[in-house]
Amino acid sequence: MDKLGEAFVELVVTVIGWFVCMSMACGAYALGYWLAPIFGGQEHRDTFGLLSAIAFIWLYEHREAHDRWEKLKDSLKRLAEQGANRR
Repeated sequence: MDKLGEAFVELVVTVIGWFVCMSMACGAYALGYWLAPIFGGQEHRDTFGLLSAIAFIWLYEHREAHDRWEKLKDSLKRLAEQGANRR
């Protein structure tokens, strides 16, 4: 694929990804807003919604960081094994 095609694909994926992430964050906010009265937070529905969205984002990023950490450990392990095999 040429550079222009790759740039177009990257742009489309970025835009779609942004909309998906914003939809998920808005959904988490709406869920927190909707559940606030159940937890006694009728006066603070916006706060519950915001905290719900923040918690969702934190959990997502924590999972992503864990996945990246596991990939890094696997890569380092393979690199160490290749170094040991060359000796």
